[in-house]
Amino acid sequence: MAEKEQAKSNYRHIVRIANVDIPGEKILRISMTKIKGIGVNFADAICVAAKVDHNKKTGDLADEEIDQLNEVVKDPHLHGIPQWMFNRKKDYETGDDKHLLTG
Repeated sequence: MAEKEQAKSNYRHIVRIANVDIPGEKILRISMTKIKGIGVNFADAICVAAKVDHNKKTGDLADEEIDQLNEVVKDPHLHGIPQWMFNRKKDYETGDDKHLLTG
């Protein structure tokens, strides 16, 4: 019973990932789609790279898990997400493969 009360006390109704407030009541892979530029498949790839369960409720994430998700979102190529998943291949100005997000 004490574990359940402690889990409720750590629950967040809003979690901030990539400078976007996402709802805490949905599972992570669905709630990350609120970030413009992230779909369900890319959210799954981010969760795998960050080693976070994608079926976990977003409000139940620990601070370390949120930090890891933010790191992967900031530079997905550095964390092993393949370039073919990016939404901006061969950028017009730089020629680099990027994944653009807006908040």
